[in-house]
Amino acid sequence: MLTGLLLAWGAAELALRLRLVLRPGFGARLRAWSTITRRLREWTFFVVTIAITAAVLAALWLTQFRWAAIGSGWAIVVAGELVALAGIVLRIWAILTLDQFFTFVVGIADDHRVVQQGPYRVVRHPGYAGALLALLGIGVALANWLSLLMIFVVPMLALVVRIKVEEATLSSALGEEYRTYAQRTARLIPAVW
Repeated sequence: MLTGLLLAWGAAELALRLRLVLRPGFGARLRAWSTITRRLREWTFFVVTIAITAAVLAALWLTQFRWAAIGSGWAIVVAGELVALAGIVLRIWAILTLDQFFTFVVGIADDHRVVQQGPYRVVRHPGYAGALLALLGIGVALANWLSLLMIFVVPMLALVVRIKVEEATLSSALGEEYRTYAQRTARLIPAVW
């Protein structure tokens, strides 16, 4: 079942990317960013993608160490899959809420504004929170504390870098409106960070 969940998540991410690319005006928006700006902003996408891919592969490999097992049976697998499903749903909700402002690289549209509805009422980066929650669930479902640590911590470190770049860009482009929004919302976890 975990494999099916991972495949479904991958299919949803691919569908969201295709939706973005096929959207009218995507080419013009992409061309509007200067080549230098685009290169500077795209590196975080690759850092996050590589970190998640490496963490998932390493977590799967680490399951062979039985001494690091955190339980057995279907209950822990189901619990992990439910947490992962909740994270995937949160991520998709966040992407769909951003709608035309969503991109896979850090960028600002000419008509960009601060989105404050849906999950953005509570956290500034619910898409990343959803991805981390999904990875946490997958780690739990693998029933191995080494796998859980690997699949959560490595992507979290990469996402912290991405969030810092994204927030600096948003603050610079959107000014006081974004800074006010940032003061009243958490980055990823309400009342924590």
